[in-house]
Amino acid sequence: MVRYIYTTIFSLIGLGAILYSCEEPLDPGYFPPVENKLVVVSKFSTGKAIEVSVSKNRPIGSYEPIEYVTDAKVELYWKETFLEQLQLIPAKDEYQFPYYISQANFPVSGVEYTIKVTADGYQPVMAKSRIPPSVKITKFKIDRRTVESIPGSGLQRNFFYTTIDFDDPSEKGDYYHLNISQQVNDYIVEGLDTLIGKKTLHSVNFNPLGNKNTITANVEGGLLFEDKPDDQELQIVFYIDTDPGLQIFGKTYLELRTISDDYYLYFTSLSKSDGVNPDPLSPPVIVYQNIENGLGIFAGYSNVMDSIQLSN
Repeated sequence: MVRYIYTTIFSLIGLGAILYSCEEPLDPGYFPPVENKLVVVSKFSTGKAIEVSVSKNRPIGSYEPIEYVTDAKVELYWKETFLEQLQLIPAKDEYQFPYYISQANFPVSGVEYTIKVTADGYQPVMAKSRIPPSVKITKFKIDRRTVESIPGSGLQRNFFYTTIDFDDPSEKGDYYHLNISQQVNDYIVEGLDTLIGKKTLHSVNFNPLGNKNTITANVEGGLLFEDKPDDQELQIVFYIDTDPGLQIFGKTYLELRTISDDYYLYFTSLSKSDGVNPDPLSPPVIVYQNIENGLGIFAGYSNVMDSIQLSN
């Protein structure tokens, strides 16, 4: 049976908090101190420089801003062979964060890379990962579109029903991250002419509540899954809001990433932990990590792209 992934965004209402009262306050020593650990995050792909962010860990539930480490030593290895020390790129403004970048090495598929990070006051950390081979997209088409007016806004909600297929290897244990972006163009009509203005690319909306056990809405956008569900074509439904009097559609872009198991395990657990895939009856989720002596993720992926020009 063809699987449909319905992708609308719902507002999530908290289930409420249970408050406990105590006759005596808890001893401050009741909670163990947080051990200082480095948090290392890097997703790297074929032919692109490796970028690594390094920060300090925070207590669970903390709303303190992330404190980045800008005096770390970040080294890249191929197996045990040293390749280079990554260079720090400082943050340019308050909306950006500092990161370390490779200058001479651009990863290739199938090669295992090792990252080693040291900083004063922290245990040295390391992680290994490789880029899996990419797959070929064999079908990407929009079967139909439906439109609903959003009351009181002048906007309309556009639902797109798409079919996607790709060459999934016969062996089990392949992981994927699927992203869809929609180009939206501002326009004005002058006489018989339609003049196109600013063009912007928008991430489409997916519904975390509509996911099956094998499909996870990623906290950073898109869908995560292991192997092609049911070995059949994917039927994906997504939506985007537009102002029909000011905007028309451009191209719809599909990105299909073939991801490492570390990438998949980290982002599926992180997404569930952050409530992107809420289930009030499920136990707490422990976020997967592959940073030895630290926290975070070092994971490779390959990607392929396709696009469709929409008719308005």
